[in-house]
Amino acid sequence: MGQVFDVGQLDVRRMLEQWRWLCGQSVTLVARNGFGDMFLRTPEMKILWLNVGAGSLTKIAESEPGFEHSLAESVKRELWFAERQLAAFAERGLKPNDLQCICFQDACCFC
Repeated sequence: MGQVFDVGQLDVRRMLEQWRWLCGQSVTLVARNGFGDMFLRTPEMKILWLNVGAGSLTKIAESEPGFEHSLAESVKRELWFAERQLAAFAERGLKPNDLQCICFQDACCFC
């Protein structure tokens, strides 16, 4: 699929500040969704999904290419990125930009 994620402008250190207790290791942000969830690469190159609404950290891929390959599946995109839900918010005029997300005030760090 070749999915490209532009996360370079985000302050990852600040975003993860409230989540260090859960993902304590050194991680790199590879993607995020419109609701504040983050997709992180571990030093071992595994991809983790930090679900900020559920307060959970789940391994979802063995590698970044594996993660991107999984995104060819609409079920995975919907689970991880809630595309239909984002579209419904956009129809109501709520369209976050690259530095915003849709969330409860304290649920994520870049709202």
